[in-house]
Amino acid sequence: MGSTDLRTLIARWAEVAVSHAVTRRIEDPPGLVATVEGVGGAWGLGQTNHEALEDLESVLREWAAMKLRDGDRDIGVSWDRPLGASDGFNRAVSPF
Repeated sequence: MGSTDLRTLIARWAEVAVSHAVTRRIEDPPGLVATVEGVGGAWGLGQTNHEALEDLESVLREWAAMKLRDGDRDIGVSWDRPLGASDGFNRAVSPF
């Protein structure tokens, strides 16, 4: 799989992941934080839902790329349904 294909796949994965995100208000720093269950250590911050989700999507792209570079295979999905053909995926995000 070429690097462009992998970047495209990661971007699509992040887009789908963000569709499962939840946002909540935080006090310090004031604003909103967006997170995705099952994706520990990645969150987005913003003053609006849109900003927090946009930041989260960017963070998720970097998070997934870093995990793959490190050889990690635990880019799991713990949502109601796994990523599949309906999301444009035929297999899990993995260059292996």
